[in-house]
Amino acid sequence: MCRLARCLAPLLLLPALLAGQAPSGASWNINELVGAAKALTAAELPAIRSRAEAGDARAQFLLGLAYEYAFAGLPRDLAEALRWDKLAAQQGIALAETWVGDFYYDGLGVAMDYAEALSWYRRASDRGHAQASRYLGDFTLFGLGTARDPKQAAVWYAKAAAQGDGRGEARLALLSPPCEDDFCAVVRTIIISRDNGFKDLKGPRSIEPFKDVFAGTLKPDGADACKVTAADPAQKTGAEYECVFPASLDELTVKVRAALPAGWVSEVQDLALLAGPDDFDLGLSLSGVGLKIFAPYREPRQ
Repeated sequence: MCRLARCLAPLLLLPALLAGQAPSGASWNINELVGAAKALTAAELPAIRSRAEAGDARAQFLLGLAYEYAFAGLPRDLAEALRWDKLAAQQGIALAETWVGDFYYDGLGVAMDYAEALSWYRRASDRGHAQASRYLGDFTLFGLGTARDPKQAAVWYAKAAAQGDGRGEARLALLSPPCEDDFCAVVRTIIISRDNGFKDLKGPRSIEPFKDVFAGTLKPDGADACKVTAADPAQKTGAEYECVFPASLDELTVKVRAALPAGWVSEVQDLALLAGPDDFDLGLSLSGVGLKIFAPYREPRQ
């Protein structure tokens, strides 16, 4: 998954607001900044570049966006985009620090490096950036560049929620009530990973005809194997996380029901346990010896 702000940014058409930099970056808004970068013309680039070279953090970030998305007639150059974004981030701008962390998380113009991404997210979180705090929760929950620790992830999500991040608050709710065993913690983690199509839980690609299938890196206790099937745009179906168990269905049903987050509803239909956040969103099914968790389908970004 590319981070949501970065996925949506090129689609936003907002007025160009090139002036009035807040020195601390506290009032920076990514939608506004992308709109300003998108509105740049080739004729305006020399002035922006001059301000960036003189140390203007806003101009540096705008130039980074222009290179990242090939605005103002510039060629797309992710390494150059990262260079300018880093210059803005090094001035203590929390949004720019988070953006730089994204480059290392997604491997944009640089080798993927979870430890480096964590470092930038921590800086931004310390400055009050809610999205960075949520990302720290994700990294800790999924074990990216750090040990997997659902309890510490909940601490980061609580911080993100306190800083005003609704998605961090939603993740915290999905970790409630607290789990009593690792089976529950792993199922909850996979459920939270629905939000990004299980990207952070994908292992090596498997060979299956007509499907993009990957090994699942996280297995609930007792599972023989897990796999991730990528979303299918042709069928408009979301990604699936499937685990196979040798245990009996009755035994698994009890464990899965105990692992469901607060607010999820479940029922049995035709010997299958079905569950989800509401009656219209099927998030999980258990039948035979297979547990499937479904990600919502989202149209691919253009």
